[in-house]
Amino acid sequence: MPYRARAVVRTCAVSLVAVIAIGVASGFQTAPPPAKASVPAPAPAPAPTSPATPSFIQGDVRTEVFQIASGERVMVVSDVRIHATNEVVIDGLLLAKPGVTIEIIAPKLTVRGTVCAGSGVNGVDVLEPGGNGGNVILRVADIRVEEGAVIRSGAGGNGSFGASGGDGGDILLLPSSLVSGGGEGTMEAGAGGTGGEGVTGYSDAARNGGNGGSGGAVGVITTSTV
Repeated sequence: MPYRARAVVRTCAVSLVAVIAIGVASGFQTAPPPAKASVPAPAPAPAPTSPATPSFIQGDVRTEVFQIASGERVMVVSDVRIHATNEVVIDGLLLAKPGVTIEIIAPKLTVRGTVCAGSGVNGVDVLEPGGNGGNVILRVADIRVEEGAVIRSGAGGNGSFGASGGDGGDILLLPSSLVSGGGEGTMEAGAGGTGGEGVTGYSDAARNGGNGGSGGAVGVITTSTV
């Protein structure tokens, strides 16, 4: 319930005529009522510096400034390419669904929050391998990862019985990318998924169990990068 101020009014038992009579007899003169103080006009609301970021994104996202404020979370539901002509600023969370890749194309990227591609799904049925983790691809010349910030590619999913684990995703940068931030932030490639336990009644390979997936790496974008 909103707070409402209540004025407290006290009445005086002395009559106005008596007050005037006392003032005339003593030569006392009443002062004029004080002037009312002027109330300044409210300041106009500041104009937004960038368009609001939707809670779910996918596909091609094109804007001048892409920004996620502290305390906000944006979920990437399928592979996304964020094109920003000015800069990308991540103070909150940019997360992805399983196996989904995040690609950022901009002159400048500042991360004070978290950027995390999607981890691979775990195998469920017998001989079902784990899914591969999503990549983080940064086509950015100037990358700043502040203290406590995290950029992480997706981990590989675990294999089911007799199946291999998925591969961890990579973090890929331009050959000319300049990464700064004092070394306090973290860039971490996803781990490979665990291979499933051996199972009988299938192939010899299944009886021996699945292999673990390969871990991801932090590397350089090449001509073969999708």
